[in-house]
Amino acid sequence: MPDTYHTAGIRRGPPPQLLRDPGQPPITGQVVETDTGFHFSGTDTFAARIDFPDGTYILDSQRIPITANENPLTGQVTFGGTALGKATIYDTSGTVIGYGMFNARFRTTIVAGTVVVELDVGIGRCRWVGQ
Repeated sequence: MPDTYHTAGIRRGPPPQLLRDPGQPPITGQVVETDTGFHFSGTDTFAARIDFPDGTYILDSQRIPITANENPLTGQVTFGGTALGKATIYDTSGTVIGYGMFNARFRTTIVAGTVVVELDVGIGRCRWVGQ
């Protein structure tokens, strides 16, 4: 596991720790100038650990391909992507007790500084060991 920890906010329990390699940029990708503005295509990958008050914890890794388009002539920005997260759930002694998977899609369109379309869809599944 990487040894650089960035705390991410969460509303319940202790905050998860996003684990990144030292010096690793959060998102890698490429920006291309087009006839109508700019296009970005990239990927965000990270690992997270979430500790619960009872001592159980989750190790999660996610890969999120992202795209964005900006048209400065119309003031429109559209961005979105898909997320695939895979998690392993551990008991207090470090024994695997389950697995989880999270899939999500998101898309946002902003015109002249105002969000006009926002779509977020997510599905989570969990499988306990022995079931």
